[in-house]
Amino acid sequence: MLRRAGHRLLDLGLGPDLGAADGGAPPGLPQDPLGDQPPCRLQDWLCRHYAGELHVSTGMTTAAEVEGIVRFYEERGRAQDVVLYACTSGYPVPSEGLCLREITRGGRPVALDMGNGRMVTENRYYPSPAMHGDAAVALAGICGELAEDRVPRSRFTVLSREAPPPAAPGPEAVKPNFLIIGAAKSGTSALALQLAQHPDIFIPDAKELHLFDRQPQLRPDPASPAWQAYLAHFAGAGGFPLRGEATVAYTMLPLVQAVPERIMGHLGPIRLIYLVRDPLERIVSQYRHARRDDPALPPFEDWVQTPAAQRGAVERSNYRRQLQPFLALFGEARVKVIFYEDYRADHRRSLAEVCGFLGADPAELAGVPNPEVNRTSEAAVPRPRPGAAVRERLRQQLRADTQAFLAHHGKPADYWPSMA
Repeated sequence: MLRRAGHRLLDLGLGPDLGAADGGAPPGLPQDPLGDQPPCRLQDWLCRHYAGELHVSTGMTTAAEVEGIVRFYEERGRAQDVVLYACTSGYPVPSEGLCLREITRGGRPVALDMGNGRMVTENRYYPSPAMHGDAAVALAGICGELAEDRVPRSRFTVLSREAPPPAAPGPEAVKPNFLIIGAAKSGTSALALQLAQHPDIFIPDAKELHLFDRQPQLRPDPASPAWQAYLAHFAGAGGFPLRGEATVAYTMLPLVQAVPERIMGHLGPIRLIYLVRDPLERIVSQYRHARRDDPALPPFEDWVQTPAAQRGAVERSNYRRQLQPFLALFGEARVKVIFYEDYRADHRRSLAEVCGFLGADPAELAGVPNPEVNRTSEAAVPRPRPGAAVRERLRQQLRADTQAFLAHHGKPADYWPSMA
């Protein structure tokens, strides 16, 4: 499968040239055989469920059709993931026959105002890879001239076979492109430690950086001391295609508000990982952790009824409510839910899922053990045994949303015994 910057790629062949003598997409890349049809239900499904880049080959389409394709992805919030290809010629042709100014046909650059989306001109049928490289260099020069005259350079990037020398990354260039947002006591520390062992993934040694939950007035200001202090944690991340951090307080409704908006404003439409656990077991684990730090904490059955525990512990086990604001802003394709019970039972499988979601090679973590992190010993804090009345009260509080959450993620209603 093709890879670029650590992301999975999907090739959507839209033009009538699909399936020509060159074989279409490289092996392993699925294609959407639309011919000259408008975007279909498959692409709509991919927008909602596929998190990788979408490489769209327009073929011999009209400018109006290309604009329609762009609008299709803009309306679904996925334009930043699109690499739009435009044919530069008929095929096969020698280098002198390449129509390099094809990218201006019908005002095409105007149709490429796609945020971080990209346009690539292509001649997939060129017979010589070496000559193709020369053509790509010439094309890049002409596109640069056109960009100066017709459209801001930031609107599109021309990709060639020869990558330009990388610029020295500044602080903004190494900001995170994924976050572990919770839930507390659900394996987030262990997952962060494991992912940090991947050669393509950078995670700071410090966990719980707390930028987006403790800075209510935070704005996307490069001069902000809080923002600069946050970026300093990633100073060593140059050269890592994937950079992330784990702060479970990012999912602490109702105590902490507007976290998704702050993340989007500073980091853009990044990927998010959310670990979940049997709601009652998670609350009990959070209590034991708090009791370890504060032995004066009242017994569990008294503690769990306090307003502080209701807002700071019980509500954090309402995963549907905690995740909904992130889904509304980032979309389901950018949020990966991992079930703690599955993770504990087969951590390698869960790691492979996370790596696939991020676009990293799961084989790099095949031999990574499952660490024991932040576990409170029975000797330090005995595990409380909530009585039937407390269990039923918590079940009534959380069951409806929990059942909807489980159903949405394909889990049976009795997956978590405390909520069955």
